[in-house]
Amino acid sequence: MRLLFFISCLLALQACKTNRTSVDLSNMRDHQQLFYYSLIKGSLDERIFPPVGAEVRINYRMLKDSIVLDESYSNFHPTLVQIPSDQYDNFFTKALKIMAIGDSLRVHVQAQKVPDMLGEYAGRFEAKDWVTFDFKLYEQIDEAKMNLQIQLEQQFLDSLRIALPTKIQAFVEGDKNNLEQTAAGIFYQIYDNGIGLKAQKGDAVSVHYLCFSSTGIMVDDSYRNMVPMRFEVGNPGLIMGFSESVKLLNEGSRGLFFIPAELAYGQLGNGGAIAPNSYIVFYVEMMEIN
Repeated sequence: MRLLFFISCLLALQACKTNRTSVDLSNMRDHQQLFYYSLIKGSLDERIFPPVGAEVRINYRMLKDSIVLDESYSNFHPTLVQIPSDQYDNFFTKALKIMAIGDSLRVHVQAQKVPDMLGEYAGRFEAKDWVTFDFKLYEQIDEAKMNLQIQLEQQFLDSLRIALPTKIQAFVEGDKNNLEQTAAGIFYQIYDNGIGLKAQKGDAVSVHYLCFSSTGIMVDDSYRNMVPMRFEVGNPGLIMGFSESVKLLNEGSRGLFFIPAELAYGQLGNGGAIAPNSYIVFYVEMMEIN
């Protein structure tokens, strides 16, 4: 009877935990009774844990159930964080200290334990609701390396801004070398092969882009303000050719797309920026696919 009673109590306790949360805590480890976590180790042969004072690049995502509330994966640069000494630790930095370079970490924590991490989303959580955080630790860097990376990326973008008008002019004059063509008539060139599956209709994606008219004039540039464009592939509010173009990209890939008028602004054009019956040209970098 005592054994049956004990088993019944365990089952009841587990049922209470399941009803109170919407997260799966099985196969997860308890860290100092603060949060539960699962760790996926990176591919580096050596486990390198950044020391106190080191600056690291990370990405993060905050979820309630399966709904993404906040994330940094679409940012042009992963977030820069300094590893503090133990006396200045909080939930976030305690999680980072579990990780070596290249690791991915999933954390489940009760909302009442991390109110400072919820920000504008605090009103969506009851005290005993569970919050899920995903972290990815990319690299340890110093200030000189960070500045060099930014400088090299800006130089690359500046070179694109200079070189693409010449390439557009050559295309208009009939030079379509190194370009492929879709069945719908979009000419394109993929520069980098990314990872994972290509974007599909209905996917939520984040992209950076440069946009030119067929005369080589810059129309728009998302890199200038460092904010990527986020949209659903197939959104009727976008020109059809843009959605068709991003469907040729997977995460991390970049491409140049010459979109014909019938898939862009047609006979009307778009104000003074895009002439009637003309191509519109996009250089697109796929940041993230959800």
